[in-house]
Amino acid sequence: MPSSPRSSITRISSTLAIGFVAAALAACSGTGDALGEPAEANDDVVVQQEQPQQDDGANPGDSDVDDDGVAGAADDADGGNAIILPARTIDATVYVGGLEYTIGEVRVLDLDDEAGRLPQRTHGLQVDIDVEAFNPTDSQSMVNLMATLSWVDPESGLLHQGFGSPPQGAGVPGGGRANLALEYQVDGMEVDTFSLESAALRFGNEGQHAAVVPLGDEGELKSKFPHFQEQMVGVTVELEDVSWTIDEAFIGYNHGNSRLGDDQVLLEIAYTFANDSEHQQCHYRGDGQNFELLHTATGIGTTDLGTERCVRSGAQEQWRTGFLLPSDGFTGTWTLTVNQDYQDGPASMQDLNAQVEVEVIDNPLSIAEWPTR
Repeated sequence: MPSSPRSSITRISSTLAIGFVAAALAACSGTGDALGEPAEANDDVVVQQEQPQQDDGANPGDSDVDDDGVAGAADDADGGNAIILPARTIDATVYVGGLEYTIGEVRVLDLDDEAGRLPQRTHGLQVDIDVEAFNPTDSQSMVNLMATLSWVDPESGLLHQGFGSPPQGAGVPGGGRANLALEYQVDGMEVDTFSLESAALRFGNEGQHAAVVPLGDEGELKSKFPHFQEQMVGVTVELEDVSWTIDEAFIGYNHGNSRLGDDQVLLEIAYTFANDSEHQQCHYRGDGQNFELLHTATGIGTTDLGTERCVRSGAQEQWRTGFLLPSDGFTGTWTLTVNQDYQDGPASMQDLNAQVEVEVIDNPLSIAEWPTR
């Protein structure tokens, strides 16, 4: 019996790595603008300064909170510079490895100030980030997360990275949620470079459709949700007494276990192959033999990445196939061609094909929002 679109969402793009990937990155620096332009000033970091004695008897070390909710810093007994930042809630969601991760509260702790080490800088800062993982599918899935904390030095414009260890957790049941905690360290030698306004979490490798969550006001959210193609559902290609009906289609960013480069996306299609003929009907062997896509405006063409083969007489099967499309040109009208080695007798075959036009749109949705879920 054919599997339902709900339970077969990922045979190409959701063949996901099971387990948890630790991201323990050593602090480094370099130039780059992938996470936004360098900030003109580090308004997030409140640096403690020496203050002259006041005549009104007020304690110059008393902290306060300005109109923007940024806490002032009390002077350390030794005159060091303590970093005090208010906690902030991000509330942004990205799609990574079959799970949806919502970034919650971010807290920055000055470890040297808390330990009374100032003005010495030995432990630096700790950045704690609350994360909720949601599994939108029907089956259990393990966390598969590689997240990097980066920020831009507002003075030099150099890109820096924190280092940390992954949270420990079990699998997330289908339709369930799990709370995770990310923890990053900012080396004591790099405290003066840290800017929460330019900081961002990057899930995955640069250049491979990484999901990005800005932690400040700079940068762009890149959620990387699949682009569901509701308008393609139900489209049927008929040839003699066999047919192919699209059950589900979406634009994704994985091909098998591999993340695609930024220049490509995958159009994945689940379809039903119905054989109402008197003979078994089979797809051609190999990739690129059975389905073709041609963009009607640009002339860009591509072929399928393979599928299953044969359906017996009077039966139907639900299978999947996919097409690699350019990231900057996947939308628009495409001509879908099905090539079939049609068997019309015990030892008689015909090389036939049929076509239909389909629209591909830019429509990123949470999987829970898909009409077929």
